Amino acid sequence: MEHDEAQAVWRDYYARIRERRVDEAEQLITASRQDGITDQCEVFLDFRHFSNVEADIEQLKVQLAENYEVSVSKYEAKDYWYLDGTTRPVPMAFERDQLLAWVKFMADVAQSYACVFSTWVLTQASTGKQWGNESFEAITD
Repeated sequence: MEHDEAQAVWRDYYARIRERRVDEAEQLITASRQDGITDQCEVFLDFRHFSNVEADIEQLKVQLAENYEVSVSKYEAKDYWYLDGTTRPVPMAFERDQLLAWVKFMADVAQSYACVFSTWVLTQASTGKQWGNESFEAITD
């Protein structure tokens, strides 16, 4: 496979991942609104990115550490590196469009370091109720 072809494959892959995360976010927002979450409710966001290259995940960590608590760990069985991050201990309120923009940003920033934005969970600060993107099936594929 030529370099340009390989680049096109990766661009398509990242575009599909981003579409999935946005679709999951739309479903998650709908479900959380049905459960009583409003734009004024305070929530925590926890998230995970992964890469098979330690240097890439470490560079992503440097950028995200400016606004989030982040840590990197290695998953030995699959030879992957994980970056786990959170807004904790400070809860935040997000309007629908802000949350969608956050999901898009996370997908885009991951791509810029050759990493993948894989999972995220929204937790209502007052009750501990959670909604995670893995609970929803993306319908964009």
